[in-house]
Amino acid sequence: MNQQNSEEELLVYGYHPVAEAISTGKPIHKIILQSGDFNEHTKKLWFELKGTDYIVQRWPKFKLDKLTKGNHQGIIAFISPVEFAQLSHVVASVFEQGETPVLCWLDGVSDVRNLGAIMRSAACFGVHAVILPAKAGAILSADVVKSSAGAIYHVPLILSKSTQQTLQELSQLGVHIAAITEKAVEDIEQNQAENPTCLVLGDEGKGISREILEFADAQYKIPMKGGVASLNVSVAAGLVFYEWFRKINS
Repeated sequence: MNQQNSEEELLVYGYHPVAEAISTGKPIHKIILQSGDFNEHTKKLWFELKGTDYIVQRWPKFKLDKLTKGNHQGIIAFISPVEFAQLSHVVASVFEQGETPVLCWLDGVSDVRNLGAIMRSAACFGVHAVILPAKAGAILSADVVKSSAGAIYHVPLILSKSTQQTLQELSQLGVHIAAITEKAVEDIEQNQAENPTCLVLGDEGKGISREILEFADAQYKIPMKGGVASLNVSVAAGLVFYEWFRKINS
């Protein structure tokens, strides 16, 4: 069977294994089809997935070849090590437990070790869920599991398939959006942790998207002495999570 579940990747490749993963309800992060002209298999799967909620992207052949040693037939599916949660269900569950929701939205964080470290900090400081963009950011591989020290199994993961829809849903649920950016005026100590909050941290290179920054209810920075412009995103996440944890529990 063309399936590779090693310590390096959690992926399925080839038409029939991917179709089986879909039919059996595996938690698929995203499906990659080879770019260029469709072959028999990629064309068939493309039409089968039209109108579904699956995230489908097209990559050049050399990128698919790097990921597999077997015949991928132009098709790869990344399988998540955990089931994905629904945003509304997570927020409702937190309220039912008498707690104030604290979520984290990673806007395109692409390094798997950073993602794993952020998951670990989230578990340590009571973050109720982590939101990931479906089309960008790190692939949920075994490296994420390892770097998280198993925390990925304890903090719900939510896929954001549309930035605009996620922003609107957070607003409808009464969750404030707090963007963490070095360009902010207010320090994180000035946060309003008593409010249900979604903390947004950006890509290591590009930062938080303008769409989120413009929609955010607040923007905060981590106060630092001069010399270094910004922190590694996983370090920044740990500091921000602790600040919310400290204030909520003080």
